Parts: sequence; C-alpha cells; structure tokens
Amino acid sequence: MAAFATSSQELLFIISGHSSVKSKELIRDELNGNKARLLDGILVYKAHSTSSEAKLKADKNVSHLEQRFLLLLSKFLDLDAVQCLELFGCYLQHAFRGTGQQLQSILKDERSIQALILKVCDFYRSERLHLIHAIKHVIAFCQDTEHTYKVEYYDFVEDLQSSDLFGKLVSQYKDRFEAAAPEKQTHTALMTERQRVRWCVQCLREEVELLEIILLYLHGDDSPCDHLITLAKLFQRHGFGTRQPYRYLLDNEEVAKQLTGRLGYLSSTIVIECMDLYSLMDVSEESSIKSHKLVRDPQLTEEFGKLVMSLGNAQPHAPILLAYMAICVSSWPPEDLYRVKILGQKASSLHVFDYLDRELKSLSGMNDKAVPSLVAHSVTYALVSLLLSTFQEDTLGTTGDLTELFVQLLSQPHLCQDFWTADFEGSQGSLLHRAIERFPFEFSSLMDLATVLATEGSKRIFKLFSRLPTFLEPLDNNRAEDIENIREGRWRLERTKVVAKEGERSMGFVIPQGTEGQLINRPNAPPLIQWEVEFDGWQLFACLCDWLITTAQQGSVADIVVHEVNGIVRLVAALLDSNWLLYKNLQPITDSLGSLISSLSRLQSPPLEVIAGCVKCLNVIARHEPQKVWQVLQDCGFLPQTGNLYTDVDLAVSGEGIYPGEYGKLLLEKERPCGQYHITKAFLDTLQTIIKGLSESQVSVALSQDLLTCVIFAQQHIFATFQKWRYVDFSDKNEIGLKTLEVFHHVLNVIPVPTGSSLQKTREEQTRVTVLDACIHGLLYTNAGESLLAVAGTGVDSLQQKIMENGSSMQGSALDLCQLIKLSLSVLNRLLLLKSPGLPPCPLEEALTAHTTGLPHQPHLVAVIAGYIYHRLDPKLPTLAALFLRRLALVAPMSLYGCLGNQAPAVRDMFISRIQNHVEDTRLKVAILDLLTQAVETQPGLSELFLHLTPKEKKEEVAGATQKKQEGDQEMEISKSSILNTILELLEELRQGTTHCPPDFHCSALGFLQALWQDRREIVMSLLRKRPKFWRSITLPLFKELPPVETGKVSSSEVKSRAHALKLVALECYHSESAESLTDEFKSIIEQLDEKKMIAHWSKYLLDLLEDSAEKNHCFEEYAVRDHEALVMLQAWRTVLIVASSPKGNALRLNTKAARGLIMDHLMGALQAQATKMTSIFHAKAYSLISSTYLSLVAKWKGSLSNKQSHIQQMVMGLENVADLNPTPIVQRCIANSLAMLTRLLRCHREDRPTSSSSPVLDRPMMEKLLPIICSLVRDSSQFYEQPHRTKGERAPEKSSSSSVLDVTMEELDRSIHRPPSTEKTLVSGEGEKRTTIAHNLPVLATYLLDEIVLALSTSQENLLSYLREFSVIPVLLSTLQACIEAKVGIHYTEAVLSVFMDLAVLPQCAEALKVGGLNQHLTLSLINVYQKNVATATTVTAVTWNSKPMGPSGVSSQGSQTQHPPTWLGIYRLSLSVMASMLSTLRHNFISDALDFLGAHQERISYCLQVAHINHSQTCLQEAECTSSFLCRLAMFSSEWRFHMPTVYQELLATMAQLCQTCVALLIRPRLLQYLIDQHSKEEGRQPHRMLQFLHSAPSRLLQHQVSTSSDLPEAELNPDMLKIQARLVVILTNTLLALLKVSPPLLEALLNQSLDVTEYPVLFQLSFSTPSMDQSNPPSFGFLLSCINWCLQVLPKIDAGVVKITATSPKDRDIPPGLRRERVVFLMENAVLLIMAQGMRILREPSVEARDRQLLKRELSLELNNFLVGLHRYFRRGGAVSPRDPSPRSRTRPTPGKRGTPGKTLLRSASSHTSFSESDEQRFFKAVQTFVQETLK
Repeated sequence: MAAFATSSQELLFIISGHSSVKSKELIRDELNGNKARLLDGILVYKAHSTSSEAKLKADKNVSHLEQRFLLLLSKFLDLDAVQCLELFGCYLQHAFRGTGQQLQSILKDERSIQALILKVCDFYRSERLHLIHAIKHVIAFCQDTEHTYKVEYYDFVEDLQSSDLFGKLVSQYKDRFEAAAPEKQTHTALMTERQRVRWCVQCLREEVELLEIILLYLHGDDSPCDHLITLAKLFQRHGFGTRQPYRYLLDNEEVAKQLTGRLGYLSSTIVIECMDLYSLMDVSEESSIKSHKLVRDPQLTEEFGKLVMSLGNAQPHAPILLAYMAICVSSWPPEDLYRVKILGQKASSLHVFDYLDRELKSLSGMNDKAVPSLVAHSVTYALVSLLLSTFQEDTLGTTGDLTELFVQLLSQPHLCQDFWTADFEGSQGSLLHRAIERFPFEFSSLMDLATVLATEGSKRIFKLFSRLPTFLEPLDNNRAEDIENIREGRWRLERTKVVAKEGERSMGFVIPQGTEGQLINRPNAPPLIQWEVEFDGWQLFACLCDWLITTAQQGSVADIVVHEVNGIVRLVAALLDSNWLLYKNLQPITDSLGSLISSLSRLQSPPLEVIAGCVKCLNVIARHEPQKVWQVLQDCGFLPQTGNLYTDVDLAVSGEGIYPGEYGKLLLEKERPCGQYHITKAFLDTLQTIIKGLSESQVSVALSQDLLTCVIFAQQHIFATFQKWRYVDFSDKNEIGLKTLEVFHHVLNVIPVPTGSSLQKTREEQTRVTVLDACIHGLLYTNAGESLLAVAGTGVDSLQQKIMENGSSMQGSALDLCQLIKLSLSVLNRLLLLKSPGLPPCPLEEALTAHTTGLPHQPHLVAVIAGYIYHRLDPKLPTLAALFLRRLALVAPMSLYGCLGNQAPAVRDMFISRIQNHVEDTRLKVAILDLLTQAVETQPGLSELFLHLTPKEKKEEVAGATQKKQEGDQEMEISKSSILNTILELLEELRQGTTHCPPDFHCSALGFLQALWQDRREIVMSLLRKRPKFWRSITLPLFKELPPVETGKVSSSEVKSRAHALKLVALECYHSESAESLTDEFKSIIEQLDEKKMIAHWSKYLLDLLEDSAEKNHCFEEYAVRDHEALVMLQAWRTVLIVASSPKGNALRLNTKAARGLIMDHLMGALQAQATKMTSIFHAKAYSLISSTYLSLVAKWKGSLSNKQSHIQQMVMGLENVADLNPTPIVQRCIANSLAMLTRLLRCHREDRPTSSSSPVLDRPMMEKLLPIICSLVRDSSQFYEQPHRTKGERAPEKSSSSSVLDVTMEELDRSIHRPPSTEKTLVSGEGEKRTTIAHNLPVLATYLLDEIVLALSTSQENLLSYLREFSVIPVLLSTLQACIEAKVGIHYTEAVLSVFMDLAVLPQCAEALKVGGLNQHLTLSLINVYQKNVATATTVTAVTWNSKPMGPSGVSSQGSQTQHPPTWLGIYRLSLSVMASMLSTLRHNFISDALDFLGAHQERISYCLQVAHINHSQTCLQEAECTSSFLCRLAMFSSEWRFHMPTVYQELLATMAQLCQTCVALLIRPRLLQYLIDQHSKEEGRQPHRMLQFLHSAPSRLLQHQVSTSSDLPEAELNPDMLKIQARLVVILTNTLLALLKVSPPLLEALLNQSLDVTEYPVLFQLSFSTPSMDQSNPPSFGFLLSCINWCLQVLPKIDAGVVKITATSPKDRDIPPGLRRERVVFLMENAVLLIMAQGMRILREPSVEARDRQLLKRELSLELNNFLVGLHRYFRRGGAVSPRDPSPRSRTRPTPGKRGTPGKTLLRSASSHTSFSESDEQRFFKAVQTFVQETLK
C-alpha cells in the first residue's frame, strides 16, 4: 500500500530537481523513502487476486459505489484491488477533472463508469512509465560529475546494487516481454481489441525503457562481461525483441514496428556493451589484449562464440557480428580467423553501418541530449574505432555508409572532443585522412566530416583546408597535350591547368606547370590522377561559388556544383558558428552568399536546400553583424520589402504596397506545393536574429519599414495559414509555428516599448508606424490573431495525447507542441498588455470575451486555457496560463467564472491542490495567487468561487422542532475547499521561510490578503480576524529585520512581504470603527511594533532602499515599474502614513512630534535622492509617490516639521532638477507635486512666522532658481489660448484653485496605485484627458507658488519688486491673463493670476508696478468678454445670467484662500472687481483714473447687477453684488472726481445703491419671506428677473408684513442653511452700500460745526418717510429703512450672544461665505447706519429749501426713533452685552450673570426728555455721542 503514497510522476518531479524541493538532504530522504518502490519497479504492481478483493470489501471506509467501481477496475487492469484503491486516490488527486459531487454522479451511471475506468487506465499506464523514468533518471546521472545531485544518486545506486538491482531490472524486462495479452473473458468486456493493442504497445514501451536502463547500468559497470552470456541468450531467445507472445496483435501498428526495431537495436547495443570494447580501443600489446575477460576465459569465449555463430540474418545481429569479428582479429591466432571472413560478409550483407546510422538518428530524433542516446553513440563509436584500428577502412564494405555513420557519431560533442584529443592521428583519423586524399573527387566525404568536426576544432579545420596536400580528379579531365607520363604511374603537367577561371568574386584556381601526379587505377572505372600540389581549398571554394553564380545567371546549373556549394556553405556556417574570429578569412565566400541567393532563386527549378543553407549561414553572421546581413538580404531582393512610409497602422497590416520578394515567391510556388520548408525555417530564424540585433541599435526609417514588412508578411502569409499547409514531415508544422511565434515574441519583448520617460520623438517618428505597432495591430486585427487563438486553444487533452504517444515523456512532438502553446500564451499575454486602451475592440478580444463558442458542447476558450492547470510535466505551461488569465481578468470586461461553466469547481479544486502541494513549482503558486489577487478587484464571481464561503449551519430547538435561522441572519464560515484555508495553513509561523512557504509565495499570499482588505470584503475579514494567531502570522515579517540594503542580499519578495504586511495593518486600522473595536491580538501587535520602534525602523529602511535604488539605472518598461520592491514598499508606506494622519490613525501610535518629524525628514531625503538621479521612469514614479505622500502629510503634520527652512531649500533643489527634464507626462506630474509642496511649505512657514526665526525663508540664490522655472511654466499657459477652444459640450476642469488642483493631483496618483495596470499605464503615459489636466495644471500651480512667494516676501517690498522686475514676472502675467480672458480659456490659470494680483495690490510699490505694467489696459476691456457671448453685437449685459445654486467663488482673499466650487467666468469677473478695489485702496488718487475707466467700461454690468440683486437672491448673484458694492464703496471715497468725470453714472449708481439698501433691510426684517423666496428659487435654476418678480407678487401677504423676529424665531425644523448664507450676503452688501452712501454724505462734524457748508456738494439720498421698508421698488429710499436696520441689528445682538443665531460659516467647506452674522459685522453695520442717519439728517437740516414743517417732522421722528434705539441699546449694555468691534474684551463673548445687571432700584425706561446715559468705555463712547446729538441737535 505504501507504493502509492506519492504518485510516480510526482516522485520523478521531486528527485529530478524540478520541484520546489532543492535541498540535497530532502532529495536523499525522498530516494531512501522510495527505495523498495524504485528497486522493484513495475513489479511493485501486484496482479489481481480474490484475497485483495476480500480486503477491499472489508474496508468500511470505502462506499458501496466505490467498491463496485474498484472491483471492475481491478479486473480490467489485472491489478491488486487494494492497490487499485490507492491508484484511484492518486488519480483523483492529480488527474481527475471534476468535483466530489460529479464523481458520485459518475459512479452511479454505468456508461460513465466505463469512461472513468479507461481514464484511470491511462493514468495507471503513465504511472508505470514514470516509475521507470525515475529509476532511469537516477542511474543516468549517478556518474555525471556536473549534476547537482550526483553524490545522492551515486550513493543510492550503490545501495540498490547491494539488493541485486540488475536482477530486478532483468526480471521486469522478462515479466513484460513474456506477459500474455489480456482477454475479454478475464478482464471484463471493456477489454476490446483496441484496448488489447494499447496494452501491447504499453508493454513495448516499458520494454524499451527497461532496456535503456539496463544499457545505462552496464555502461557504468566495471565488469559488464559478467552479464554477457545471460543477456545474449535472453535476447536470442526473445528474437531480439521480435518474439513477444502478443506479437500477432501488432501487425498493423506502425508504432509497434518502431518500438520493436528499437528493442532489437537496444538488445544488440547491450550485448556490445557487455563485450567491453572500450578496453580494446587503444590496446597494442598482446599481453594486454589477452587480459580481456572475453579472451582469457576459454569457457566464456567458446560459449559466446557458439552463440554468435548461431545468430541469423536479422539486422540487430549485424553489430554483434561486427564486434565479434574485431575481437577475433585482435585476440585469436591466425589459424582461428577463418570465421572473420564469414562474420564480415554476413554483417556487410546486412548493411550494418547503414543500420547503425539509421537507428542512431532515430534515437537522436527523440532527444539528442538524452543519456541513453549518448551512451548508444559511445558504444557504437567504440565499435567503429576498434574496427578502424583493426581493418583498413576500404575493406569494411561501402566507405560512404561508414563515413555517414562516423559523421553521425561525431555529431555528439563529447565524441568530437575525444576525436580531436586522441584519435586524429590514430586509427579513427584514417577516415579523415582518406577523405583528404580523395578530395575533391569525393567532395562530400571530406565536407561532411569537416562540418561536424568544426564544432570542436574550427581552427584546425580551417588550417587543414588552407593547405590541402593533393588534388584528385579523373585523368580524363586533362588533355593529352597538357600532361606527360614521366614513368610508370607518374604524370606531369606540361602546361598550367586552369581549374577555375578568375571571376568577379574569385581570383581563379590553377595547378601550376610541372606538377607531378600519381595515377590511381580503379576496377571497372576510369582512372584517377592525384596531383601532388599543395593548394588553398578556400580559394577553390570561392571559385566554385562564383562559378555557380555565373551559371545560374545564365539559366542552367550543374547538380554536382550545386551539391558541392551546399557543402561549402554548411562548412562555413559551422566554422563561423564555432569561431567568429575566422570571419575575415572566410569573407570571400560569405560575400558571395547574397549573389548565390539572388541568382539561384530566379532559376526555374531552384535548389531549395542550397538557398536555405545560404540563409542559415547569413543567420550565423547576423548574430554579430545584423545590419550588414540585413543589407545583403535586401540588396539581393530575397526579403519582402516596401517603398512606402506607413503612417496608418491599418494600411500597414493590410499588406498593401508590400512586395513579397524572392522568398515570398519560393514559398508560394515551390515550398508549399512540395511540403518541405527549409527556406521558411531559415528565413524565420534569420528574421528573429536580425530583429534581436537591430533592436539594440538605432536604425534608419527605411530599414525599419522594411523590417516591419517582413513581420507583416510572416503574420499574413505564414502564421495565419501554416496550419493548413501540406507537410511531408509533420513535425515541420509545429516547428514553423514555433519559429514564427518566436519572431513575434522577440518583437513584443525585445524591441523597446515607448515609455513616458523616454526622449521625445521627432515629428517623423511620431507619425510613422513602428515594427512593434504593426506586430501588435496585425495580431489583434487580422487572421494571424485567429491562428494565435487556435494554437492557444489546443487544449490539455491534445497535449496529453501527444505525451501518451511519446511514452508519457516530454520529447519529440509532445515537447514541440507544449513549447508552441506556451509561446502562444506568452504572446497573448504581451498583446493584451501592450494594446492601447484607445484602440477599438479587436477580433481577438471579441473571441476571448464572447459568451459562447458558437458550437454546442464546446468549452469556452478561457476554459480551455484554464484547463492547462491539469498539465503536470511542464509547470511553465500552467504558470503561463494563470498569468494570461490574470491579464484577461484585468483588461477584459467579462466574467471568467461564467466562461469556466460547470467546470469551475473542478478547476478551482485543481488550482488549490497545486498550491497545497509543497513540491509544486513556486512560480506556478505565485501565478495562481496573483490571478486570485486580481480577481478580488475585477472578478467577483471568480473570487467568490475560490473563497467559497458557506452558511454556518446553526439549528435551534423550538417547540420540539428544528428550525433554521433566516438566511440573512446565518453566520458564514470558510468551507474546506476554500483557498483561505490553504493560505492560512501555509502562512503559519513555523512554515514561513521553509519549502512550504518560500519568500515568493509568502509575498503573493500576503498580497492576496491585502487585496481582500483593500476591497473591504467584510465577511471574509471578520472570519479571518477570528482565526487564532492570524495577525501574528501576517505581521511576523515586520519583526524580522532585513540585511542592510547596501549588501545587496535582500530579495524583492522579502521587501514586498513587509510592504504587504504594513499595508494590511494600516487598512485594518482604517476599516475599524474605532480603536476599541480592534481585536486584542491586533492591539498587542501594534504595541510590540511601538515598543520595538519597528515603524521608525521601516521608515529608515525605506529611505535606504530608495536611496540605493536611486543610484541604479532602471531599464524596464513602465508596466513593470509598479512591481519594483522599492515602489511597492513606498506605496504601502504611503498608505500607512495617510491612515496615521487620519482620525482613525491613532491606533498606529504615530502621534509624537518626534516620530512624525523623523518620518517627514526621511521622505524629504528620499525625494532629494530621486530628484538628483532622475534618469528613468522608476525615479519619476518614486518621486511622484513620495511627493504626493509628503503633500498629504504636510498640511496635517505641519506642527511636526522641525526645520521647514531646510525642507524648502531641498524642495527648491529638487524642483530645479526635475524642471530640467524632458516634459513628459510623468515628469509634469513630478513638477506639479513639487510646486504644490513648495506652496504648502511656504504657507506653513508664513502661518508660523510669528514664532519662527526672522531669517528670510527665500534668499536670492533660491529666488534665482525658482523664478525662471515659474516664468517658464507661466509662459506655457499659451497652451490654453493657442489650442482650439473647448467645445460647448466639453466639461470644464473640476478644480479651481491651488489646493483644489493639488488635491486632484494627489487623488489621481492615489487611485493609480490601486487601479488595474491598464489605468496605471494610461495615467503614466499621459494619454487623453489626464494628460491635458496635468499639463494645464502646471501654469496654475506655478502661479499659486508665485502667490506664496509674494506673501513670503511681503515684508521686503524692495527685494520682491526687484525680483519681479528682473525676471519680468508682471508683464508675463498680464499678457497671458489678457490672452486667456479674451479667448475665454484657462479659467483656473486666470483665477490664479488674479489671486497674485490681489496680494500684490495690497503692497504699495508692487501695486504701482502693476499700474505701470498696464493692469487696466490688459484687464478692463478684455473682461467684457466674460459676461457677454458676443461683444461685437451685444447691446445688453444680460448674456450671462445667474443660477439659483452657487456656482463660483466670491473672490480670493489676500491669504490666498480658495473656494470649494469650480470657478466660473463670472467668478473671474468678481475677482477682477476685488483686484480693482484693492488697487484703488492702496494707490488711492494715483489709481482713480484707472478705476473710473474700469467703471465706465463695465457701468452697465455694474448697474444691472445691483438692480437684479433686488429680486434674484441666489448665491452667485449676491456674490457679484457684494464684490460690486465693495468696489463702489472704495470708489465713493473719491466722490468728487467720480462726480466730475461721470456725473450721470454717479447719480444713477447712488440711487441704485440706496434702493438696494432698502431691499436688503426689507428682506432681513422679513425672514419668512426670505425663506419663501429661497424655497421657490430652489425649484428651478436659472431664474430670470421677470420670473422672480412673479414669485414675489404671488407671496402671501402675511410674509410681506414687517416681522420683528429674526431667523432665530423660526422653528428649528424650518431653519435653512441657504437662508443663513443669504442673510450673511445681504448683511455684507448692506454694509458696503451704506459705507458708500456715507462717503457721499456730508461729514457729521463739518455739518454740525461749519455753518457755511456747501450742501450742494452732497446729495439728499433719502425721503422724509419713517415707515417700514417694503419690497416694492417704486417706493423711494427713506429714513425708515435705516431705522429698521438699526433696530434689526439691536434685536439680533442678544440672540447672537445667546447662540440662538449661529455663525454662518459652520463648516470648512463654507470658507467662501463671509461672516455676515458675526457680532462684529452686525455692530459695524449698526454704527454706520446710525452715522448715515445723522449725516443725512444734518444734510436736510442744512438745506435752505426745506420747509420748517419738514424740519420739525425730521427732528421729531429721528429724536423719537433714536431715543427708543438708545434705550434698548442701553438696556443691552446693562445686561452685559458688548457692541463695538473695537473692543476685544472677552466679556463680550459671554452672557452676563444676574449679579452684574445693575441695581434693581434704577430703571432703564425713562421718558424721552430724561434720556439714558452711556459711559466713557470704548464700546459706549460712540453711542454717547449719538445721545448728545439727539439731545442737542434734534431737540
């Protein structure tokens, strides 16, 4: 039963070293553990017996169905029933393609059982062969000194020999040879005739394998003669493999005939090996000869002699006869040599040399590197050597057959080496010497020998031909008058003999006059003459080549010359292949190859082999000089070519304009009809070599186009149709397919892929089609792709059938087919990787993603590829299949789970089984886990299939019945067939680092778990958290330090394992609801990490890793960058830091300033290292990731930055280095991040300036580095207005400002880390929209950095202004600003520039520079285009209207605060108003003319805005009204100039502002009306004024009444945030307009004291009316709205103090909302309203035309209203309220206590005549003056 503990295939896999088990000790243990199994071999399988059936029936663990099946199987296989049980178990584990449920269904169906039995039978036969292969492998390599396990093998074989290993092998052979064929009566009805034949073929295969083992054993035995008689008699009895009892069944089986012939040859070779000919090869002394056992043992000699003489006339007997003949001649006296002639004649009649040559070639055809083949060659070489040392070569029969055999023997490198080292001058060299003597008459003999000997002795062969001693030719070749007979048999040349005339490519060949020659007579043949002249054979060869070229051009060639030239070309190729240094000496011949190809190709019957030989020779040369060979092939017109320069890839792959060349004609007209493809194979080899060679150098455009043509030709005319061709040798089919795929594979892998980090291409290179583009497009969109899918879809069944035909071994056609499939999968994977996302769906993708195959019962192509997981002999095939499925899961919009169909569970079980097997190839396990990792993100069905969570069965007893919980309430559990069990088991602490969990597998397993956490598979995560020691196993790598980076001893997988563990820890913290919800185990892990300071350790290690990586030149493609260990670690570290900086990051314990500061310093150090050495895409990627991480942290950890100045200096240096690079998309991203980081750092430094040192943050050297970069980027803003305008439907960029742009950049980079590679590639390569966004953001970011620089240097205006002037910053900004506004593009950039102008405008000198630079000229007129669609035809300013929803910012403050909403062009207009207002405030009278010009240009828009604000209360409209009122307020300070230059506009705007003030007050005192209007506006967007008026008129009358309550009186449910925001806007607008009106009113003191005041200078703004203001605009403004305003303010103040009225800016997102309802703002409004009342009151009182009655009315009403106001205000003060914004006392922020309200005896309510009294405090002094005014003036 122990025989099947491990399958034979797995045993072979382990002991051969192909598994993950590489330890010598483990190999030794595996061998010793299977000693009995390997010793007994196939005898370990016992025959069927009744006792075994009884044992099986007694086994209670076997079900009834299984017992029935196993009994049938036992009879069919004639195998022990118990062994059948274990065999069936192995089959289920390794070869069954189904699940347990499917197995039970099969066992219940009779017809399915029969099919299953046949499959188990095939598995059983392969197991027997694999067991034989295992012992053969051990014996074959036990004496190989270079084998890794030579010692283990040798010791094991020695141990087996002590247990009679040889006897066991012979017993196995006898058992198989003498076994009887099975009968239907004894082996069930399944044993049909076909099954009987298969059984017989299986026996023959086993016999062949056993004979090979015996041969190997005897080859290493010291005394093989001991077994000579035994084996000779055995083989004679068996008829040398022809007398099997079942031979009659195999008469019509071709395979059986081949195997039978192999048995005969092996039997003969074994007998010769037993004769020990090696000891006789170099024996010369007679005593040594007689010491040979076969000679000195008379009994053995006599017995073996009789046996040999009794041999018949079968060809396997001939080698034995020949060997015995050689021994007879060497060992016995002459009188006993009568048998030599008999033996020699019999062997010669059997064509012994031809037989040996044929069998050796057949043996080499399977695998010429196999040890049995090498041994057979060695045995035959010993035989031939003995013969040549004993006999003359011409006495051994046909010399040609002997030479061909010797050539075949010397094709083995070790025999060729032996020949050169020992035998060249010995007996074996006689053949070569004879060939030299008979050259060139017998041309082929010497050429064949020289060609094969050139592999190991190229220099000696070259010298040999350089000085050939004789020239042999027929005597008839000489004329009688040219030669003279000088004596018997000697002749002499009387004239110089011209053998070959001088030609274009040769110097000619002559035999000089006076040369003597020896006459050689031949029986029955013309005589020959051997001229004794030393000549250069290479000169003769050059003449022959030239002669053939000349005759071919004339249209006819001699076959003998063609044959000779073919030999010459093959010899030259062999010499150059062995020794390239001979190329210059052979150049006269190599230079004629192109002419040979050209001239021979044009013949009517071209010699295909010669042409193919020339191409092969050029292929050898192309390895060293590809450019030259390419030119030769192009010049001779052999290759396909084109004269076009393709710019359209579709046109290129269509084949239009391609001339097929001479090769294309030969393929179509010659090779395909005859079915032989020598030229095609040579062409593909040469094309592959040239592609590889040319890809390493720069080539011209014409050459690249012709190379492209060859690839397209190979796709369309070879690969697309090769499966339909006719073949004489069917192995050519797979060979052609393999060579063609190798060409495509080299194109896709060797030719560099254009990357984002590469240099920019020229315009011509950008437009032309490259070889890579054509190869990709051709395979995706032409019939070549269909052929590629056909190869990939061959299926594991077809491959398994080929393997079975080859004796369950990967040799011959099976190996070729496997290689073909592997290469097709690799090409497919590469195609899907390199396909541009912008290309339309291709037929190849459609075939892969189709829901059905279109044929019934045909599995999906994806299922066929997934089925390669069942292949076990070559782990690379399932590995490539898994990698392809991973790529498909990444790029294809399809469900892999659906494609697998009903085979999905079986495929899953096999995938898991191969992961569980610890001897499986680690690369396969990694590929499977990578597939599952990708499936977690993109293939939910497939991931659920492998996770396989099942409901946990919980039953509750209720009322005596069993009730299951609801399905939604059921708890899930991990099933036994889940991949999670396997992974967790292999990740156990004790298994990490062993063969069960090597570093590569460990890394992939953690990556899979990380994908689960990243995808938030909550159920899986909760189940895994409950597993004991789960987090301990996950985080164990974090506690193990790695070797220092500089040692170079750290593997990539080990670093990535730490990265995955770190990311898992971070994600666990992030996904937890709180720190308390974390498990105790996880908390303890975090504590340990904190105690051991491992987080800081890995931060420092990452710094070292990045610094070390920065020093290296990383030359790999962009798609592979993400897999670099440094970037993986960096991405994980980024996740850790982002989580640590979030509210959920407290669990990571990175809360101290020291720890955070250290991390920030490490990041900056790594960033500096990458910036210094940025030479590849890796450095750019690393820089981008580090900078984005730093950018995320600097805002949150700015308090932890210990040295901001140092970081700023490093960032300036980094930006300088990055800005000098080629502006590719990834470099632009790096620049953007650098600009953002500098901006953030400068902002943080500015905010901390009061506590920081007084040293300047930016010195002159830094400014000289920064400003040129900024100016250069600002000039790049021309891309906005030089490109076509954005169409109407195109979306505007999403972010509007510096921080917004920074956030977009950071988030896109963050998403690129977690998105599929295809997305990553799009992001990096910069295609499409993302590329535009990055390029457009750079000028914006540069401008915001300039803004921060302005703020940083605001304390030193002189230096700032000098920098601005030196680098012409202001002119650049102004010119680009104007261009953007006029073209109405680059809105983000426009906003940024205006933000800079805002900050410059507050600095007097800078503001003056702006004015001088032409701010007004660049901005004023161009700004009209912002709010008008067509400036030329517009007659109104209503082209741009406002929506009811906020759409833009109100402006940017001097600190550069930005807004949440995307910018709009109306926002640009508002910002421009703010800039003009700020300029006017700073420059005052120097800017008044510019301000008036601005007002004149936009007076209609300004007036329209103020008018619309009456009825449109949207945020956008009110924002513009706020900015407009602010500008007019500043302009009102210069009312005299305004009124002088623009009197009409002055009067109109004053009236409009007064009316707006009244409307604002009317809305503020009616909150319910305001709420109603807001609700109505929100129902529709884009309200027009007339539409809003309808809503106002339809408002209920109760809402139009005066309401003394404020918004705080509304129920809490009715409070609307929009209303609070609008109230805030209204307060700000009201404040600005009142200030403007106050500026045009008479100064109060002057009106009171100056009796000669010119009242005509100041307009009367209000009517003498004191009623509550209404919404009706027909009512003129009056004092009533001012009184209502101050009363509203007085009513709001107590509520603000009490917190009933909330501050409007309730969240950071509402930074654009001004603090309208803050106490300071309300008090300021109240004071200005009172002041305006008094000023306008005095204006009316000083007006002479006012009647006395009106004067009295004014005094009385104002006195009464102001008295009431003052009483209320005094009451407010007495209760503890603080009013003045100038009083910063904290008591104004708190409510008074009852004890501070004053004495109860005093009353605040007095008569109007007594008045209240205010104190002299700061907050009451103004109102005391008001009280005095009321008492003195209004009395």
